[in-house]
Amino acid sequence: MGSSGDVSSAQEAMWLEQNLAPEVPNSTTTIWDVRGELDRRDLDDALRTAMGEASALLVNFRQDDGALRLVPRKPDAFEPFRVDVSDAADPAHAAREFLTEQVRRPFDLGTDALFRIGTVRLGDGHHLVCLVFHHILTDAFGVFTLLSQRVAEIYRALRTGSPVPERRDTPPGIAGEKEAAYRSSARFANAGEFWRSYVAADGTAARLPAGMRAETTARTDDAGFWDALTAPLGVASRTARVPASEVAGWQAGADATGTSVPDLLTAAATAFLQRLCDTPKPLLSFTVNYRRGDIRQALGLYSNALPLAVEVPPTADVVGLAEAVRLERLRVLRHAEYNVSLIKRAAGHAGDARSPFGPVVNVIPFLKELDLAGAVGRFAGGTFGLPDEVRISTYGDGGADSDLYVRFDAPGTLYTHEDIAGLVERFVAFLRAALADPRARVRDVSAVGDEERAALLGLGTGPVAELDGVTVPALLGRQAAATPDAIAVVHEDTALTYGELAARADRLARRLVEHGAGPERVVAVAVPRSAELVVAVCAVLKAGAACLPVDPDCPSDLMQAMLGDARPALLLTVVGADGLAVTPLDGAQPLWEASVIERATVPRDAEPLPDSAPLAACSGEEAAYLRYTAGPPGQTLGVVLTHAALADGLRGMQQRHRLDETDRVLHKAPATLGAASVWELLWPLTAGAAVVMTAQDVHRDAAALADAVRRTGATTLHVVPSVLAELLRDEAAATACKGLRRVLCGGEALPAGMAARFRELCDVTVHHLYGPAETALDVTAWEHRTGAVTAPIGRPVRNTGVHVLDGGLHMTPTGVVGEVYVSGAGLARGYLHRPAETADHFVPCPFGPPGTRMYRTGDLARWNSDGELEYAGPADRRVRIRGFW
Repeated sequence: MGSSGDVSSAQEAMWLEQNLAPEVPNSTTTIWDVRGELDRRDLDDALRTAMGEASALLVNFRQDDGALRLVPRKPDAFEPFRVDVSDAADPAHAAREFLTEQVRRPFDLGTDALFRIGTVRLGDGHHLVCLVFHHILTDAFGVFTLLSQRVAEIYRALRTGSPVPERRDTPPGIAGEKEAAYRSSARFANAGEFWRSYVAADGTAARLPAGMRAETTARTDDAGFWDALTAPLGVASRTARVPASEVAGWQAGADATGTSVPDLLTAAATAFLQRLCDTPKPLLSFTVNYRRGDIRQALGLYSNALPLAVEVPPTADVVGLAEAVRLERLRVLRHAEYNVSLIKRAAGHAGDARSPFGPVVNVIPFLKELDLAGAVGRFAGGTFGLPDEVRISTYGDGGADSDLYVRFDAPGTLYTHEDIAGLVERFVAFLRAALADPRARVRDVSAVGDEERAALLGLGTGPVAELDGVTVPALLGRQAAATPDAIAVVHEDTALTYGELAARADRLARRLVEHGAGPERVVAVAVPRSAELVVAVCAVLKAGAACLPVDPDCPSDLMQAMLGDARPALLLTVVGADGLAVTPLDGAQPLWEASVIERATVPRDAEPLPDSAPLAACSGEEAAYLRYTAGPPGQTLGVVLTHAALADGLRGMQQRHRLDETDRVLHKAPATLGAASVWELLWPLTAGAAVVMTAQDVHRDAAALADAVRRTGATTLHVVPSVLAELLRDEAAATACKGLRRVLCGGEALPAGMAARFRELCDVTVHHLYGPAETALDVTAWEHRTGAVTAPIGRPVRNTGVHVLDGGLHMTPTGVVGEVYVSGAGLARGYLHRPAETADHFVPCPFGPPGTRMYRTGDLARWNSDGELEYAGPADRRVRIRGFW
């Protein structure tokens, strides 16, 4: 479809949208609250006169021979409405109901008068002057300033008997004619090229999150009394108020720093979008009125919404950001006449229902109160048309002593009223903090209020349990004493009772102590998955040393790197069918092929060492485990975990999942696979259950894994989601898992549908766990529930703090992505021999007592409206495959 030349691109775009959804009104409503005596007859005459001379507003739009044309209307067809609700129980609510009906009724662009204008009497000396237009006719400046002020001017003349000042009318087709001339100019071609390049290269469209909720749902003032008018348009709206006294302080700050409040408001909106949308250079839009020259005072549609991308540096203050925004705005304003519908087409987004250029920032500085011959009209609110993204508007009521109003409008298809209430509340809090001290760094301004901060602290704090100093050796000893004859370990045809395991582990622990094992010394365990592996790990812990599990199948270069960095005092390997060899190592020698100084095979039936060599109790703060994780490119970092951290993590797992003597936990995780390789072995042994050791490579084959579950009678299984998917693809494999009681997933994102299918097929509870290598075990947990559409990583576990923070270490609001930081009892001591890396990743925690640390995970997440963490991926965009980076 084309236009005849008298219709602008903006009008053509609105005509198309209205014809696609004729039942949805696209109305702009302006309500002036008039206090003082008002002669309604003279006001009616003023309205008729003003409209009669505004030929740009007296038109229809019709399609003729495939072209959209303007069709003039007769001015004498207009009669203002006059309504009196002063006798209603609540006149204001009655007026709102009446105006809602005026807004609700769509306009027929081809036949109707595209406006409804009149007055509503609320009581003596109190009226509303109401102007409802289809947006295709005019923009905000046209109604707020040009038309409204002209009505007031005519009314004053009628009341005083003075001649009505003349006003030059602007022909209705001038907007289209001006644009036609513009389209044939070199400026148009240059603008098209500019915008194609600009939107392709600059910024990421800011998308404000849904799901945020206001701290208080009840309205405490009348700032948003007229917000309900947008409901018939399918728009969610919310208005908040900032007192004039506070705005006066902002003005003083602007004067002192050589800027303006409108520029500071735009800068604050930009910073808010950067903070909540997790992008350093948010792409947004701003409204512009491009009237100039002979159309400076022209009624009609001469506004545009231009894309704007401004980087928000971490060190920028609000004043500096305001200047950067001002300069960038001047840059794009050279091409302000190029309508946003054309920019969308140039960017390949012509058909997008949602703006590809982010939220619209609409700072309205031009509202002035109406002088109605003694009565005064102030802007009360209304509707601003149909937004295709969040629109952030700021304005006053026109009076010199006006408060500032902050309003959010958004499509109801994208945001609920609750979403918008939460967003506007946070923006106002951010705005107040930012403009209270415009020289403050933007990154130091928090988007979270005190109440939400307290709520987020509560969400991020796991159940608290007393830290009594117990260690893993103590837990192992207690369980062996309680159930000495119960089965502890099963591997193929071999089974060890708790008593047998304790005897063998104690015997080997004494051997290790004889060879130098002890507190803060590392013992490497390179034993394939077997009963001997269990004996070896338990022995190292009982000896008070730090256990370094080494998977015999891991690449030799990785093995050499780990041993070279850890500098273990001893190495445990297998010898013969069921023996273990103790090899003292030269700590400075990084090679696997270390010289054998002594080899001591420990037969299963060997006599215990004399009681004169008791095992010393270890301290909770001493190193218990050493695991390696990926560090800088080409490097690995050794994570040092303490006895206290490990013991508390194991007790927390038991508290959540309650293993008993009938449970069997399948151990199949490689020694280098984070927390799972630890708890699969030690959790059952501290809870009276049995650990079942699988073949060395069973974790790589879903069918073999399912067969192991079936053969061993395993009740508890840990898998990464990609393996769970393989089990589901193999019906026989999935069927073999029906004896399971619980499945714990971690290491990758878990699709909710996959968890639901496995739960239904196998009648088993499915849990989603999350934890970095720098914590003893997992730090959050979630159990799948019926109807879940996502699989969050859940809530913090026992004695754990989880915080979602922005770049300035401020809490992010609910629904906003930030980086995950972890604190609490399960935190690692740090990285072995790497003080710089430790200081970089283990940082002071501002949410606990002095000396509290937290770990910066490098993972992104958000709190959802249910108070659960949703994983959003790694900050460096890496992808996990079978739990590995």
